[in-house]
Amino acid sequence: MSGGGLANLGSTCAINSLIQILYRTPKINNIIMNSNTTEGTITYELKDLFNVLNQNQNITPNRFIHNFYIIFKGIFNFGEQIDICELFLFLIEKIHDETSYNIENIDEYYKNISIFNKNKYSDIYKNLQGSYINTIECLGCGFCNKTYEPFIYIGLDICENLSISELLNKKFIAEIRNADEWKCEKCLNNCNYKKKLDIYKYPEILFISLNRFNEYNKKNNDSVNINPSLTFNPSLTFNLQAIGLHYGLIDGGHYNSICITNKEYVLYDDTSVCKLTDDIIPNILSKSSYILCYN
Repeated sequence: MSGGGLANLGSTCAINSLIQILYRTPKINNIIMNSNTTEGTITYELKDLFNVLNQNQNITPNRFIHNFYIIFKGIFNFGEQIDICELFLFLIEKIHDETSYNIENIDEYYKNISIFNKNKYSDIYKNLQGSYINTIECLGCGFCNKTYEPFIYIGLDICENLSISELLNKKFIAEIRNADEWKCEKCLNNCNYKKKLDIYKYPEILFISLNRFNEYNKKNNDSVNINPSLTFNPSLTFNLQAIGLHYGLIDGGHYNSICITNKEYVLYDDTSVCKLTDDIIPNILSKSSYILCYN
């Protein structure tokens, strides 16, 4: 078992949990530790914190938390509960902005998504960003319209007792839609059409979010079977690396995280760090998993 915990400085459990996930995911750790940004950026502050975590002792991250709320002023407020998935998106986008660079001779795919990336490229997006391809096929004339959309994590709706792999299959199943909803841009007729979402480009590190909260912020506590690995094709398998867990309600709950090293599941709950026994892992994961990291 390795690593120290992070003291909770007032509703900072989501921040602590995400930091543990990022720190203990080797590729992300390497990106942060090899970065060269100026003091006052979130990437610099993460690198500084990672250096302290390398000492494998519990720490009180006063400097990081102080600067975090300065950097994200107007987005996150000290003392308020933070959604870890929202935090993840803002944090990764900020790291991208701070570490991005220009590249030449981009291919057609990158031209299609460059607007989403502000025409910049970064090692963090290179490893974490995948993309969808959305295909709409006219069932009258056969014309296909394809669009690309990048993602940093895949959001999955929950169906009780289904596994992550089964939820992924449900997300990417083709749908036949009614003619009244759509007009083909080629034949100009209102035709039935087939809509299909697929993954066009897989990231090196795949994050998956479980949609546990509906539009009214009511939580879905249904169990989800968490696959230790996901195989998308014979040459592409992702292994579970870390999990962010949530307990309670959206505005008054608690976060902690589990990180997997050498097949050991270690729970990081602020300053409490403990190895989990095999008999309790499935129940914790199925009931409380909120964001998953696969390598």
